[in-house]
Amino acid sequence: MGASASLRRVRHQVCDAPPAAHPARMNIAVAQAPLQHQRVFLLDKFSLWYYTIMETSLEDRKIENIPTDKPKKEDSGNLIEIPLPSWLTDFDARKETIRRINHPIYEDMKGKIAQGENDFSEDDLLGYLEYLKTIYEKYYGFDGIYSEVLAEYYHLIPKGYKKKEIIGNKLIACKSEPVLKINAGTSVDSRGYLAEDDDKSFWDLNYKEEKKALEILLEKSSEKTIDYLLNRICSNDYNLLFIYYPQIFEIFQKNIDESSSRIFEKIKSGNIEGIPDIKTGVVLILTDLIGAGEALKKINDLIVENRKGDNQEIAENLERAQVYLVPVKNKKVFAELESFYREFNIKEHDLNKEMTPKEIPLLKQLIPPGSKVLESGCGTGRLLLALKEAGYDISGYDLLPENVDEVLKEDPEADVSVDDWYHTKYPDKSFNAVYSLGRNILHEYSLPGQFQLFREVARVLKKGGKFIFDIPNREIGMYAENIRAYKEAMNRQGVYNLREGAVYDSPNGEHFSSRYAYSKEDIRNLARLAGFKIVNDGPSHKEELPTGQGDENLYYLLEKI
Repeated sequence: MGASASLRRVRHQVCDAPPAAHPARMNIAVAQAPLQHQRVFLLDKFSLWYYTIMETSLEDRKIENIPTDKPKKEDSGNLIEIPLPSWLTDFDARKETIRRINHPIYEDMKGKIAQGENDFSEDDLLGYLEYLKTIYEKYYGFDGIYSEVLAEYYHLIPKGYKKKEIIGNKLIACKSEPVLKINAGTSVDSRGYLAEDDDKSFWDLNYKEEKKALEILLEKSSEKTIDYLLNRICSNDYNLLFIYYPQIFEIFQKNIDESSSRIFEKIKSGNIEGIPDIKTGVVLILTDLIGAGEALKKINDLIVENRKGDNQEIAENLERAQVYLVPVKNKKVFAELESFYREFNIKEHDLNKEMTPKEIPLLKQLIPPGSKVLESGCGTGRLLLALKEAGYDISGYDLLPENVDEVLKEDPEADVSVDDWYHTKYPDKSFNAVYSLGRNILHEYSLPGQFQLFREVARVLKKGGKFIFDIPNREIGMYAENIRAYKEAMNRQGVYNLREGAVYDSPNGEHFSSRYAYSKEDIRNLARLAGFKIVNDGPSHKEELPTGQGDENLYYLLEKI
């Protein structure tokens, strides 16, 4: 199980109970890899500690008395006991270290918090959190050596021994029976703690103290707290991210604008230390705060902005974050539609070519002759030129200058231009009808963007004017499957805060972009908010999409109120 998987669990399993034990007492799954860059996962029900073993070898550290021979599997039986050196299990020495660094002001503060006081300043609480962090690290000796040596001992256990725990001064492993039932010559309670060892109480107290401090800090927090927490997380602080996620998320959520802004700055700077799981965690905080669709939209917009501004390093940092928000790997990912359509020749798109003979008569049926019409996303003119020839007073716009040039090659008198559907150049109330076919509006996957699209159409329409667009029926066929697959893939990556209907779509299996398959409820809400009524209270027309997968296109007719 990876670190990001545990973060997913912690984010959605908020629990007031403290972790079951300190790392040396927990079940440990040691990755089967060389010492260099070895990852050791220390996992219990609520949290995961993740150590990165340093490149320095044990010989360089001059650490002795590590057994070199693995116990032979055939001679081991159900139980293996491996003695550990005293310094690995001697917590008295660590407690003595803590006593030497005790800070009277913060110890006094600890006592007051335990008695229920919470009248502390933000600066005091941040200093106290840093103090607790220092004590924790000193007590558990997180200097690399402890983890390195412990990993070597775990490597001595042959495959097939799934249950592994440290009890007393021994590493115990067995094949089937729970280790807790084994009498290892030490008094063990029902949860596997050493009865005479008060190490558990230190761990539990540290957890409760830091948790309580974060809860008090919620009411006092400002940008200073956000910076402190993000700096700790981005400096590879796994405990803060994994154990205290519910508490830190509340703080970020209370200051959502500042928090998301600072996270974007961290992503842009690339100033996030540690292995990819910490970087994943930072991006996942962002998705929990503002939603996966909005996070991806903002990241994509920033990639485009920085590519155009020749800030290549920032764009590359953003692309590294983008990876965590897309479900496909080893495929070309596009941050903007212009790049997508420059590489994918929409004029040769078979699906649109097959739908054109059906859509031209439909538009003529829905739009009265002589109407002043606007096509949003006219492409290379497959519909616009046919309607112009039929006598409609039609204008059109597209994102790509190349597409506009294609239309003008066919008809130099065509009224087409480069524009986008957020803020077009056309005056208010200037058209009788606006249409956008070819499932164009699916490209707008951000909810604010969708509302702006509908609102802009309403602005340029006269009262009673018509808005015609098409969407796939997302309840059947390929889109139903795409929505399900997208949601499952993103959940596996730890992304939960996403809208049902988000897809990562491709017309040819090679060129992918984020899209959104609208529900009937989405259309009702957007129409109402933008000042439309839905003619026929649903799709006005349906056509089978020639995909061979049972897909259906729904054509909506909205009327401006």
